[in-house]
Amino acid sequence: MLFSLVTAGASAAAPVDNPVSTFYDGPEGYPAWTDGIHWAKVIDMAAYRKGRTHFEKFENARDELAGKGGGVLYYPAGTYDFSEGPFDGPDGRGLMLKSGVVIRGEAPAGKPIAARAGKLDLGTRFEFGFQKKLDHDVPRDWNLIGLLPEKGKGPAAVKNVGVAWVHIIGGIVYFGPDLVWGETWATAKSWKSAYVKEPWKGRKPDGLHPTDAFMGAPSAAGGGGYVPGASGRLVFGCVLEKSALLNDYDTCGRAESKKGFGEAGFHMAKFAARIGVYGSRVLAANNVLTKTEEGNFLYRQTTVETIAQKGNSFKIGTNRTSTVMWDYNRVMGLDINKDMYGLVRGALLESRKGGYFEEGVVVKDNWVFNHGHKGYNVSGKWCTIRDNRNERMFLLGGAPVLGVAEGWRLTLDGFTESAGGGGGMISDNLARAFDVAGEGMWIHGNSWNNTGSDPGNDGEGICCQAHGGTDITSWAITHNRRDPGCIGDSGWIGGWAVRCRGLLVG
Repeated sequence: MLFSLVTAGASAAAPVDNPVSTFYDGPEGYPAWTDGIHWAKVIDMAAYRKGRTHFEKFENARDELAGKGGGVLYYPAGTYDFSEGPFDGPDGRGLMLKSGVVIRGEAPAGKPIAARAGKLDLGTRFEFGFQKKLDHDVPRDWNLIGLLPEKGKGPAAVKNVGVAWVHIIGGIVYFGPDLVWGETWATAKSWKSAYVKEPWKGRKPDGLHPTDAFMGAPSAAGGGGYVPGASGRLVFGCVLEKSALLNDYDTCGRAESKKGFGEAGFHMAKFAARIGVYGSRVLAANNVLTKTEEGNFLYRQTTVETIAQKGNSFKIGTNRTSTVMWDYNRVMGLDINKDMYGLVRGALLESRKGGYFEEGVVVKDNWVFNHGHKGYNVSGKWCTIRDNRNERMFLLGGAPVLGVAEGWRLTLDGFTESAGGGGGMISDNLARAFDVAGEGMWIHGNSWNNTGSDPGNDGEGICCQAHGGTDITSWAITHNRRDPGCIGDSGWIGGWAVRCRGLLVG
């Protein structure tokens, strides 16, 4: 039975409806699993007094709801400052949700569709704090809304969680996958274990930090793998501004280039999205990932020239000091069940269970701005990707854009410089609109522009590629379009080096 849990002195207007069904009340319907959230069990956070800071109040109220089977932390219109809290270092944490707990802001008037206007005017604002790097502000290590499982359990045990109608400044949303974890980042024998910075070497991976999947998960051959069971995760009607994960934990080294940019270097984390959601019964709808011009900057650090690249093989030149760009817009938009499976891909495809094939995924009505990188990175089974917009700026290395001067080096990760040309001298900056995998996909009514990069080799519109995870099985790609008159690559639609078992392009 649902019951009201509104704190003393709270506004009587605290909503108790399902905001998803209220918004999507037309003939198309809405994901029915969202009715399983206890929307009528509400704590009004504007009136909640148990805690000194907004962070402390969040954790105390979350624990109260989790102890009663879940419910809603309702934040009426206003600004909530989350600059005080344990957001730094390998043992920090963000706003971590327990099973059944949802963050809800005040809904805007009417029914604004993000993909049509490219904006949402929201009254509820979460402001995360920043730290200084070379006299510039960058996000703190744990500026995120994430998951917190019960003791002894992993992220897959956290179900029916989410965030709705919140303008998030300086943070990301990460409801990540549950994998078989190594002992520490430095000893996990993961892809990047050899290049962990000193303060993070002893981190015990648990799946709560976005890079646990790349630092703390052994390859499938080394004993790693996917842990199924995650279900019921939503990100609905949110705005994300100045949103990126800071990479201050990995030197971006690789076998060909040794130590990378070193202990003092940093960059935007290459594989962490602004919204990352993993599991079945996923809804990522009506969100705006803004174009951010304020806060981008140029800085100097060690880079290395790519002399040649073919696939994942590099031929590397001499290290040098170069000017690179911190760019809030050059990070992934939405990552749903896809990028964090890189190290366990083989096992997932062999079993055709879970992971890339999680059921009931809906990605709808979102507006994402990108300067390079993937706009939408999505996988699932019986998956709908509909009426989304990827507004893009063509990625031209060294150009004066987004508030910075010209003359910066385009890199893949803050260290390895992007190369262009033919004969294998090419780099993938991931500057594509929709990178899709899975089975039973309906990709309809989406649009994009200005894909591609220079120097680089990318620019697809809707792409299924072997490196992306799966072949094409029972897909319909209908009524999508690249804007006429835009610059960049052709934005083509289809598969690249994959088998095709049923594909309609209309």
